[in-house]
Amino acid sequence: MKINFDYLLSFVSAYKYGSFSKAARALNKAQSVISTHVIALEDELDYKLFIRGKNLVLTEKGAILLPIAEDLLKSSQALQKTALALHQYQNPVINLGIDFSIYSDKLFDFLSIFAAKFEDIILKIYPISSFEVNRMLDKGKIDIALYFAHIPAGKYNLRQLGFVETKLVAAYDHPLAKMKNVTKNDLADFRHIVVSSPNSINRGFIFSSKYWQVDNYYYALSLVSNGLGYAIIPKILIDIESHFQGKLVFIDDGAVDFPDATLSVVWQDRVEVLPHGEFLINGLSTIFKNGANITNIKN
Repeated sequence: MKINFDYLLSFVSAYKYGSFSKAARALNKAQSVISTHVIALEDELDYKLFIRGKNLVLTEKGAILLPIAEDLLKSSQALQKTALALHQYQNPVINLGIDFSIYSDKLFDFLSIFAAKFEDIILKIYPISSFEVNRMLDKGKIDIALYFAHIPAGKYNLRQLGFVETKLVAAYDHPLAKMKNVTKNDLADFRHIVVSSPNSINRGFIFSSKYWQVDNYYYALSLVSNGLGYAIIPKILIDIESHFQGKLVFIDDGAVDFPDATLSVVWQDRVEVLPHGEFLINGLSTIFKNGANITNIKN
């Protein structure tokens, strides 16, 4: 027999909704189309799929065929989605954006596995600011991003991997280090070292008109440790970077309302149906689940 997926869809929908009329409304088709499809399928099979009555009831053979029909429809939909993605995705290139504060041996180990598995794929890696992710996705400049999510991902697929606490920090001899219950008004009096990409439209939270802007957390930490201002930094970076330990202090920021960050993976729809895209998304999610392995941890 020749499989007609329209017939299978009408059969599965009639069962799902319990009647030809309800299936027709769900599929935005005429009732006669649905019933004709089911009758044609029954004629092709040479046996009945439903016992007609007030409600449709599967026959014994219909019950056996139903899960197979459902699987075939799912496979058909996956085929259509993948075929469309491959049509739109002509070149074997994937653009990966990684928050410039994330540096991990685990990441490079995983990329080595990716390189061996997908030898023909061209991988382009871009250091990015969390504040420019949506813009780069909109312009098609990145396909997947691993970043600290300070703002919503909008229309894109987002998988949250873990919570990352952010803190206000300053040098030990900075005036803010001696203050309790620091407020936004207090922060306005001192230079704010803002971490943001120069290409970013949204610079994030700026608490002082006397701010400097850098595109790297480590430059920010260096400026702060030299007494040039305060900064908002993921706490894990300070805990791990021994170079800055003893030079920085966490400011008492309980009275300041700024959100902590969530480490997330975000991606374009077309990417997840491609084998190399799915592999990257799942691999990054596994490595950095619960915010682990963000930077190199020395034992």
